[in-house]
Amino acid sequence: MAVKSIRTVTELEENLRKRKETVTAEQKQRLAEVQRNLRRQVEQASQETETQVQAMMTAAEQDAAKWTSSVLEQAQLECEQMKQGARERLKWAVAFLTEKVVNHEWQSSK
Repeated sequence: MAVKSIRTVTELEENLRKRKETVTAEQKQRLAEVQRNLRRQVEQASQETETQVQAMMTAAEQDAAKWTSSVLEQAQLECEQMKQGARERLKWAVAFLTEKVVNHEWQSSK
């Protein structure tokens, strides 16, 4: 009976060892699969983020171009107004100087 008990214990130990190896191998395989899935998810998220960033950059560049265009247009308008003001002052200055030269005393005393 002692031999039978020892054999039974040995068989149980062998079965446990095999089961432990099987479970360990399955867990390693599951872990590898989970890691592959996570890598795929990270890569996909990275690609989606890159696409979103690219779209945001394009929108920002378009907004900046519109803003730049409107600022330049406003600056052109202001510049044109300044030039028009300068032309008006120039006409006034020419008329003023012409009148001063024409009506100057030394001209009339000769």
